[in-house]
Amino acid sequence: MGRLKHVPALDKFRANCEQVTKLMHLYGEFLSERERGLRSERKRKLCDCLQLPERTELDVAHRREWKYYVIVNRDRGGDVGLFTADGLSVLLRQAVVAIVSCMDGYFRDKFKDVAYHRVDTAIASHDSLPVWERKLPFGELADIREYQRSGFVLQRILANIATGATFQAPTEIAGFMKDIGIKNLWSGVRDRLPDALKLRYADGQALSKAVQNVTDRRNRIAHDADRIGTKPSPIDSKEVNEWITLITETVVAADKAIDEAKIILRSGKQV
Repeated sequence: MGRLKHVPALDKFRANCEQVTKLMHLYGEFLSERERGLRSERKRKLCDCLQLPERTELDVAHRREWKYYVIVNRDRGGDVGLFTADGLSVLLRQAVVAIVSCMDGYFRDKFKDVAYHRVDTAIASHDSLPVWERKLPFGELADIREYQRSGFVLQRILANIATGATFQAPTEIAGFMKDIGIKNLWSGVRDRLPDALKLRYADGQALSKAVQNVTDRRNRIAHDADRIGTKPSPIDSKEVNEWITLITETVVAADKAIDEAKIILRSGKQV
């Protein structure tokens, strides 16, 4: 069996974000629909977003008491889905949860990539990894022979650390990156944002707080049905699109910052 092809973390993030894009397209398609029937192109988009077969029967009608009325698979008894303007907000909330999950996956993959690289570099250069010893369960590793003998084990342990952790809170993300030699992550990320977005955040701490706000909203959606007390929190497509842009551009900037830091670490210098 051949080795699995390595997929860069940023490429995986972009692929995972396709579902976020579909959710936002679906919201827009339903919200703008004013026709009795669906044109073939719109039907194809809706089926794709809903992950339904292309031959699925769909119909959309405007009603005075309801905004949007969708019938799926009429030939099999007419499964009915009802969407109102408020009802469509579930798609926006799903998009928030999805984009934070994409960010989580990216930073987990990137942590493993850099960690593996640093383990391999340390073994090749007869160096040590003191910053990681407190995270490794088999105690003090006296010399490079132990690292060489345990190299694969080290990689497995680092993978387990990444798998069991969450990479959603900016402070936790920065902490993991610091453990593998990358300090001041959010300052570096902020400096590499597009100019229009960079101007919104005075420094890395301000950017970190903005990302934390999106994560907090994701957690409220996932754990409290997006409610404060008994009432659901308001949500609209404009702010959700802004959050998606923030997370997407943050990940792209982080990828640049981390890759540049890897080059510096490879040379033996400190970041």
